[in-house]
Amino acid sequence: MNDDKTARIKKLEQELENLKRQWPAHSVSPALLQRLDDLEEALEEAKAEMSAAQNDIQ
Repeated sequence: MNDDKTARIKKLEQELENLKRQWPAHSVSPALLQRLDDLEEALEEAKAEMSAAQNDIQ
């Protein structure tokens, strides 16, 4: 189960990195801002789930 969560976190981090590489210097579109927000929220949730799962094990 932790392997799935770890893989999801890594995937989200990679997607964020790819998005930031594509980030324009000016005139960021609303869709790009929304995608960034969605990815950051999903990453936070995945990390929280991972932390909660580790706390349950201990």
